[in-house]
Amino acid sequence: MTDLLNPRRFAHRLLSVVLAGLMVLGPPGMVRADDAGKGRGESAAAVDAMASVLPTAAAVLVIKPSQILASPLADAFPHEILQAASLQETGLDPLDIQTLVIAASPPEQGQPSYAARATFKKPATLKDGKATEHTQPGTLGGRKYWQSQEMMAPSFYMASEYTLIAAPDATLRSAFEQEDDGAHPDEVAPSRFMAACQKAVHDDDLYLACDLAAVRPYIQMGLTFAKDIPAELEPLKEIPGLIKGLEFRLNLTQERPTELVVTADDEKAAAKVISLVESAKQRAAAKATAAAEQLLASSDPIEQATGRYQLRMATQLPKQVQFERSGDAIIVFRLDASNQHGQTVLVYTAVVGALVALLLPALQAAREAARRTGSLNNMRQIELGLLQYESDNGRLPAYASFDAKGNPLLSWRVHVLPFLGEQELYEEFHLDEAWDSPHNRTLIPRMPAFYKNPASKLPADQGKTGYLGVLGKGCAFTGQKEGLTMAAISDGLSNTVNLVQVSDDAAEVWSRPADWKMDPADMKHGLGGLHVGGWIVGFMDGGCRFVTNDLDDVVWKALLTTSGHESIGPYD
Repeated sequence: MTDLLNPRRFAHRLLSVVLAGLMVLGPPGMVRADDAGKGRGESAAAVDAMASVLPTAAAVLVIKPSQILASPLADAFPHEILQAASLQETGLDPLDIQTLVIAASPPEQGQPSYAARATFKKPATLKDGKATEHTQPGTLGGRKYWQSQEMMAPSFYMASEYTLIAAPDATLRSAFEQEDDGAHPDEVAPSRFMAACQKAVHDDDLYLACDLAAVRPYIQMGLTFAKDIPAELEPLKEIPGLIKGLEFRLNLTQERPTELVVTADDEKAAAKVISLVESAKQRAAAKATAAAEQLLASSDPIEQATGRYQLRMATQLPKQVQFERSGDAIIVFRLDASNQHGQTVLVYTAVVGALVALLLPALQAAREAARRTGSLNNMRQIELGLLQYESDNGRLPAYASFDAKGNPLLSWRVHVLPFLGEQELYEEFHLDEAWDSPHNRTLIPRMPAFYKNPASKLPADQGKTGYLGVLGKGCAFTGQKEGLTMAAISDGLSNTVNLVQVSDDAAEVWSRPADWKMDPADMKHGLGGLHVGGWIVGFMDGGCRFVTNDLDDVVWKALLTTSGHESIGPYD
């Protein structure tokens, strides 16, 4: 929020994001090919120029910034801030960019490569600043340029007073080496992909093309190592092996459609892609419906509203997202932008989609962070109650109180109530009766707030808590009639877990003498599920922390024992 209130800081952030996008996405048009492709569209000429610099390009992005900003629908974009920040940092006016071409090649021989070529409507001069602080003065093709001192950071070359090239130094120099070998840039044969782009590109406001076949091995390798892919989306991993190309066009000012088209290996592969997507849509809708129904059952009005929204989307999206096939081409969407209505629909669709994509995850992340913080605070409060109990009694509480016959009556959670500010509730219990006696049962719904996890979906009147003690031989709660003394914990208080947060399925009635039992055959049973990626634990010194699901079982067992004398390494 502070960045938004500070215009200078916000402007710098915005400029950094834009410049980072330019440097990451791609490779340049050609160094001295400003006149290449005369008589053709500017976009085709720019792609032609790019082909001579990066013949192995597998992705090309062509943008017409001044053309886009000329549209009334672009009025909401903060171009004044971007302009001021760019002028201050680089001396370049982004509103003067006529055509921006960005291209990238896959890492065929180690590092991937990229380049960007900006053509300005007016003479432009790059000035020294933060954008060039990683460079040193150099000479290339008889001209001075900003030579990068880092392998993948861009060098900057003013090919003319109207054209700026940004690319890794090795990529930039290789273009001149081709000329030194006698091959003029215009004479360098473009690759199959670049030649296809030259024919396909028009003066769209934005054009993006990707040679997916060229990067298919890298996509498949990434999917091989990908973790936590939802089961309903797992079959979609087959799609990269079926498609070979992608084209996206955006038009706000041109009487041309906005569309996304994916090209499959052949007609059979195209049909298979659509079949896989349709099946995944149905599975995802079913899962979303189930999740929505859980939210609808919540007592939280915001969660109920979220559930209604998810249920509506789960019903509508499978109908709205419909692919068309024409031979081996799959038309993901196509929107006519030749009239004001079409343009408005396009922009509103993009804005709504962006808001949903950005705000919902942000809202969910914020709520999750708040719940995790609330849960940590609850556990800290319980830990402090246990420490105060030990201070007054000389030892920690046993997991339960017992009658004369040795039968467990009430949980330790009842007996620490006086040390947690709940003396009156404690005095209402019949301490000589079991937790489920007719009288004590009436107190179950009055479970104190610090025993309820903020992320729990269980109704409050059930009186179930997800904060349980670690129960078992050699653990903080041994199951014996007397609790441990601090001196008996030889592994160290800060290395011994005595409380764990469990899932709703493993939760127990708070007054019942029941806790989480360590099971060597299943060391993490009942843990997790309430917070993304892990669960919360409490240590005997009062400290609490979040541990992740991938915590090693050996380390976890060492943390659960009080006197195992194990060597515990890092477990973050």
